[in-house]
Amino acid sequence: MKRLTNRLFVYGTLMQGQKRHFELAECGVQLLGQARIAARLFEIPGEDFPGAIPGPETVYGELYLMTAPRDCLRKMDEIEGCDEGLFERVLIDAYLDDHKVKAWTYFYALPIGEAMPLSRGVFRARSRN
Repeated sequence: MKRLTNRLFVYGTLMQGQKRHFELAECGVQLLGQARIAARLFEIPGEDFPGAIPGPETVYGELYLMTAPRDCLRKMDEIEGCDEGLFERVLIDAYLDDHKVKAWTYFYALPIGEAMPLSRGVFRARSRN
């Protein structure tokens, strides 16, 4: 039987200090540290969240240890709109310092279209006036 990894990489509104972090915290997670993945990060037009897709660039975020991965991932799938096709949960290589580990993350599943690349690979929430 394939073992389910208990690590989750987040790069947007689920990070500490962001508006949806409380929903991740309710899952019973422990921050392992700042991490990075190979991907491209975009600002999604008309939305207040970013979207990452696989790519050769670097996206920075946070790596968490989930105490109850099945329950937490079920909740995150709902939050990320997986059933609606907004995001897709993918097993990726994440880098915590110089250590490569397997972790789940959510890649944007819709066409990127007019999305603006965030060239530094870092999401910062923008205030909307």
